Amino acid sequence: MKIIPVFQPIFNSLNGSYPSAEVLARWVNPVGKLFGPSNFGAVGVDWARVDIEIAQNLIDMRSQINERFNRLFLNVSIETLKCEKSFSIWRRQVSKISNFMDGDLTIEITEGVSPEVLEKRWC
Repeated sequence: MKIIPVFQPIFNSLNGSYPSAEVLARWVNPVGKLFGPSNFGAVGVDWARVDIEIAQNLIDMRSQINERFNRLFLNVSIETLKCEKSFSIWRRQVSKISNFMDGDLTIEITEGVSPEVLEKRWC
């Protein structure tokens, strides 16, 4: 199955707009049906690969992203943070996304990431 980003809008109650979105990973089967991680228990998912594929899709969608959103929230998995090669690829992609975005890119750290892993990457 192919992995694609899906945008979960974030509502601004002050003006009724949807200026932001969280980027969610979804799998698409050959007939176009979408599946989230909970649909198959996320067992055996290569989350580092998911992070990299989603980031690449965002790079490919740069014009649509700037037209629709002022801010994106992008998750990064513990698998990406722990693997030097995956993190290096993902970090280069995130840098490209940040450079083309007119708005902000916020990185969300998934559950279970220890302070030591974060310090290794951003301190």
